[in-house]
Amino acid sequence: MCKAIDDMMRDSRKEGILFVLTGLVRDGVLSIKDAASRANMTESAFEAAMKKNQTQA
Repeated sequence: MCKAIDDMMRDSRKEGILFVLTGLVRDGVLSIKDAASRANMTESAFEAAMKKNQTQA
């Protein structure tokens, strides 16, 4: 049970980080390259996450 809660919390944190970084990229504060680096993702993976978040908004 604790592992399931830990996994949910980790996923939630990751989504929050991606949400913030995506906003910074859209506002022109960060480049996609910098945001992807901060999220420990490739640029293409970060761009895909941005598109996914855009459709959910």
